Amino acid sequence: MSPTSVATVVMQRARNASGKLNIRGLELGWVQPLDKWLPIRGFGFSNNTTFTNHSASGEGSQGFIALGVPKKTNSFTAYFQQHGYSLRLSHSYSDGSQVATANQNGITAAALFVDPYKQLDLPSSVDLDTVFDKQGWPTLTFDVVNLGRSSQRTYFQFSNATFTEYTPGRTFNIGLRAKF
Repeated sequence: MSPTSVATVVMQRARNASGKLNIRGLELGWVQPLDKWLPIRGFGFSNNTTFTNHSASGEGSQGFIALGVPKKTNSFTAYFQQHGYSLRLSHSYSDGSQVATANQNGITAAALFVDPYKQLDLPSSVDLDTVFDKQGWPTLTFDVVNLGRSSQRTYFQFSNATFTEYTPGRTFNIGLRAKF
């Protein structure tokens, strides 16, 4: 009798589940010039807030999640814009959220999450064409990005298990915009 070899073969085939992921949201925006209430014209503010919620249903939907979609985001800007001068102070915020599914980097059942993030920016410009009444002159810009030196961080499943941390610091940009 000859020896018999036995091998176990596992075959898998990927297919899309018929489940559905529903994302519902509400966006609220408000732009308010303050010229009616202030003695100096050109001041105002704008605000945009978004709320989201998601739910899954149907076959294979257990564990469905909208990756990288925070439950709340907000952007608020106070501004002055008059006679060729523009100055804005902008604050943006985003809730923390799940950004990758489980089993990342060989760590079983550990999904990746991102911390809440907020950033403060200060863009400004002087339109030299308007200020000096000279046709075709450029606009001078000066921007400060990440005024508060915010950091971005992701973590594995538990907030004390940091995966990445990015601290870009404050950035200063100066520029010249022209029309050709």
